[in-house]
Amino acid sequence: MNTNKKIPIMLIIISMAVSLFAIAFVIYSRIERNLDYEYATKVQSLIDKAYNSNIYIQAKVSEDDFIAFLYNKNKEAFSQSKSGGIAVYRKDNKMVSFGEELVITYSISPLKMIELALELVAENKADIKKIDDNLGVMGNLTIYEINILGDKNVRSLYSKIDPHYAEDMMTLLYQYASKSNRKMRLGIVEGTNNEFGAYCHIIINNEILTVWKFDGYLEMFDWQLDGRWYNDDTTDTDVWVELANELVYEIEQKSKNMGLILDEDTSNENVHIHEDGEIHFEPH
Repeated sequence: MNTNKKIPIMLIIISMAVSLFAIAFVIYSRIERNLDYEYATKVQSLIDKAYNSNIYIQAKVSEDDFIAFLYNKNKEAFSQSKSGGIAVYRKDNKMVSFGEELVITYSISPLKMIELALELVAENKADIKKIDDNLGVMGNLTIYEINILGDKNVRSLYSKIDPHYAEDMMTLLYQYASKSNRKMRLGIVEGTNNEFGAYCHIIINNEILTVWKFDGYLEMFDWQLDGRWYNDDTTDTDVWVELANELVYEIEQKSKNMGLILDEDTSNENVHIHEDGEIHFEPH
């Protein structure tokens, strides 16, 4: 029996199979990247629409607590906690917080966080998939889910803002998780009737923990930050109190004009300094 002829034939077949596999892999990879681009483009369009609609959302951060965000077309945000503390998210990724004291620090809002995750998708540091509700179980909703796996990739999201900020956030979110078990998932939800929502989960040892989530929104009015907001000098607290009062007053007046009267006793004198030197916002 002559096996010499069979061996070359087998080698040719194996070579062809490997070539076909390589081609199939390349085609599959291109399809995946095209889908990633398609889904990422769709999510970015939803985020752009949210900014341009000046949306108001309530992001739930725990079982009984939330933070409200009001966005403007300049991608800035005014936020208020359930307890009444206010903060302003600037476009330079810094937050001016009027809590127990005046603080200016790096921080990002939910919409900005989604935009950063989309950058990771473009850099191939995260994947994105589309979950269709073909059976109507979710109420005819579509979810675009971004998965960021591993310490390095999750950290890179926050490092886009600042390395020290990234270190603080990783410690805060994953203090009990090993680096190999650090995962993050962001979901963007779209409904057939203009429904819009989102969530951020961290996954530690297969346990899903919610960082924030919001379900629904209100289209509001546009507003602007005075240029004086883009200043990191907190020495003169009177200036910051004046800025906060002016912004709160503008938002309240525009809310009234839309028929969204939050309280008949509202005034622009909501922010003041206590005798202890701390700045406080007191909702009516």
